[in-house]
Amino acid sequence: MHAGVGALALVWLFVVIGLLDTVNAIVQSMRVSVFNYPLGVNWVIVAIYVPALLVSSFLIFMQLLRSPSGSVRDVRHGAVAGGGSP
Repeated sequence: MHAGVGALALVWLFVVIGLLDTVNAIVQSMRVSVFNYPLGVNWVIVAIYVPALLVSSFLIFMQLLRSPSGSVRDVRHGAVAGGGSP
């Protein structure tokens, strides 16, 4: 019963910390002007990984901020999230 609430809290924690870390990395790379240096294969991180990380974090936030009448209540009552039975 409490495992769903604990899991939800962990998801919030990891998403917030991950997003803060990503934003910090972006700010630091702009401050150091990392784009003025040859990146070699690391351009993949800048061009693909960081945007994908930002989009996936945004999508997770959208799921977490959705109305609590669905998934959060169902998890607390032991039903599968979105399972249909109240």
